[in-house]
Amino acid sequence: PLDREQAGITFTQDGFNRQFFTTGVIVLHPALNQERVTAGALAELLHEVFLSLVPFERRDLAVAADKLRADRAGMDKGSRFLTLYDETYGSLRLSGRLLNPELFRQALERILAELETQGAEGKLDLWTAAAAVKMFESSKEEAVPLDLTSDGFVEVVAPGDLEHRVIMPGSVGLCTRHNNELFHVQRVFYHPRMGELAYSGRRESNGCRSVTDVVRYSDLAEIPDDSRVGLYNLDTGTIVSLLDAFAEASGTPDEEAR
Repeated sequence: PLDREQAGITFTQDGFNRQFFTTGVIVLHPALNQERVTAGALAELLHEVFLSLVPFERRDLAVAADKLRADRAGMDKGSRFLTLYDETYGSLRLSGRLLNPELFRQALERILAELETQGAEGKLDLWTAAAAVKMFESSKEEAVPLDLTSDGFVEVVAPGDLEHRVIMPGSVGLCTRHNNELFHVQRVFYHPRMGELAYSGRRESNGCRSVTDVVRYSDLAEIPDDSRVGLYNLDTGTIVSLLDAFAEASGTPDEEAR
């Protein structure tokens, strides 16, 4: 490490970290939750066959396997999934091709063909191969589009022109103009010179707590499952939690909505 006095370089955080935005496709199936199924191996094989079906560079796409960290829109916390995602910052949306039902079915069919010609050994174990078969059978069913929102409440509330979805004070977001640095929101307000809503608060790198940072509304992104969101009314300058707005719109008691 550099000597602080000689180099004159300091860093106020405990460690270096970087977050970036991209897009991807998540594949969930009950078969992936079976014991002894190796989701990571199936994800790698899905990556290989996908690249054989579409003319993309290997470095443009990557795969991973993980578990859902929260319940969302009928998908249960802890469910295992495969994901194919763009590795390019900002995303070229190449992975979105997997959303084509026919292409997805072809990818699974090719996985099964490779297992039949080369054997499961060295590719997938028997349990994971059985999961691939079940996923292929499901892919033959008619595709049904679903409208999934970030929290399941947006479509119900349907905010008007005077209401804007915002990150609530006391919560956090990612400042996209500052390398997606964590931003602690203290206040939401309309900024006349910017001509739009703005957030005041503190960036994670701001070591001086008496100094307040101001960022544009459009420059702060929500963090799924971490950012608390609400509706800001331009007419009154008030903010209502999205959970409360949902409860009011649906006539559901607040405790049940939560």
